[in-house]
Amino acid sequence: MAVMKGEGRNEVMFRNWSVPGRGDQFDAWLTQPDVDGRTGAVVVAHGIAGLTPSVKELGHAISRMGYACIVPDLYYRSGVEAGTEGIARVDVDAVFSDGRMLADLEDAVDFVTAGHGVDPDRVGVVGLGHGGRLAMLLAARRPYRFRCLCAIDPVLGKVELPDGSVRTRVALEEAAAITCATQVIVAGAGDNSDADEVERLATELDDRGQVFTYPDAVSDFLDEDSDTFDASLATDVFGRVIGLLDSTVGAHLT
Repeated sequence: MAVMKGEGRNEVMFRNWSVPGRGDQFDAWLTQPDVDGRTGAVVVAHGIAGLTPSVKELGHAISRMGYACIVPDLYYRSGVEAGTEGIARVDVDAVFSDGRMLADLEDAVDFVTAGHGVDPDRVGVVGLGHGGRLAMLLAARRPYRFRCLCAIDPVLGKVELPDGSVRTRVALEEAAAITCATQVIVAGAGDNSDADEVERLATELDDRGQVFTYPDAVSDFLDEDSDTFDASLATDVFGRVIGLLDSTVGAHLT
């Protein structure tokens, strides 16, 4: 693995892996702190733009704070380059099923916890935008697998397909099945959720989770390559993510 230096608690090792899937393989970006002892792990579900350099940098930042972080390329089979105009919401939802993407996320967790110095009992899940929706579905599907969930600007409501149909699995409707500590970051000026959905989510999560709304934030505020990137907001949100991980998953153990 290559080693990256940067701000945080640790230097970071990183590389791309080919991960065994269900009948095939897929690519995943793995970052790890350069430490002795076992670490906690985080699986990240990327946003609609795919496994972009910005998402990889998020993995690096999480690992600098002491966690192994794996980000599966959920669009690997499409042949479309991340961050290009070839990736649009209607294209992604038409080509990839929820079942396939959730299976890839589960397989990525199994891969990183099968070795790599990771404690298999200390795993969290983070999702961005469309990936925030998937992270919520994953936490509901595997309620006792994860110690925490952080969904950043998730798509809470219906996801429409080109033929006018909608995804039958709506993240908001499955929130009650989530049992781990949960943190949802809402971009108040974005288009991934509305006020009624956010209010309902807070009710569904009850005392298991917290919803933080940033009223002026718009979608993609974490993406350094986006026109809507907000550095100060990104720093604040990252602090919330690490705070949740530290209090539930825990970083490396010597």
